[in-house]
Amino acid sequence: MWFNWNGNIVKEGLFAHDNRSLRYGDGLFESMRVFNGKIFNRKSHENRLKKSLNVLKLSLKKPISKVFDEVDDLLCINDVYKGGFARLLLYRDSQGSYMPSSNKVAYWIECSKCNYNQFELQKKPIKMVFFNEHKKLSSKLSNIKSNNALLYILASIHAKEQKADDAILLNEKDNIVESTNANLFLVKKEKLYTPPLTDGPLDGTLRSLILQYFVVEERSLSREDYEVSEEVFLTNAHGVRHVKEGVKAKEVVRQLNSLI
Repeated sequence: MWFNWNGNIVKEGLFAHDNRSLRYGDGLFESMRVFNGKIFNRKSHENRLKKSLNVLKLSLKKPISKVFDEVDDLLCINDVYKGGFARLLLYRDSQGSYMPSSNKVAYWIECSKCNYNQFELQKKPIKMVFFNEHKKLSSKLSNIKSNNALLYILASIHAKEQKADDAILLNEKDNIVESTNANLFLVKKEKLYTPPLTDGPLDGTLRSLILQYFVVEERSLSREDYEVSEEVFLTNAHGVRHVKEGVKAKEVVRQLNSLI
């Protein structure tokens, strides 16, 4: 397997002991689904990355579109011509501790093959539990895919301890935010809802796409909303998962597959 490190094709990682992503979680990443050897929903990933770089005050010296071209090139080098996954990691390439000496960016790209060349909805709904021990704060930092994933890790450990598949995160107002790795949608009285970005969820690329093609109301959701909902499903760049089974998730998957 080949990788891309700052535009160079390499066989293994070249991360130093003082790498700021390792030391401080000072960076972000993009997870991408690949169909027919190309990044799905590429424009949404590019737009989100641009906003995230601004929030973190990171300075990428080349056009964002060029970096995503390099993702496509790496897919070709690794013979990913059908279904697959790609991951782009970016971090502040700088000396200094909490006060970095510069804001320049270094990046790492990796990819892998997948047996599915379209979105698949799993047959069995997953089991969810609420994670109450720590809250996710509502801020612009909460909307990006930060390299610091401690909250998600602790929530996932909690889910494992409760013999569940995933956990629901809450914000400081006790509103539903998301799961440990996906945006949450629910159907109540035949209407589709999802938490607004102001409540702290990740600005998911598949979430953005669903908002374009379906009538969705963005509003704060409570535990009660979840309990009385008719359907619940999760979305991330990898696809859609049922929590409470219904017809809307199937409609979403059909629409997404029509865009491949």
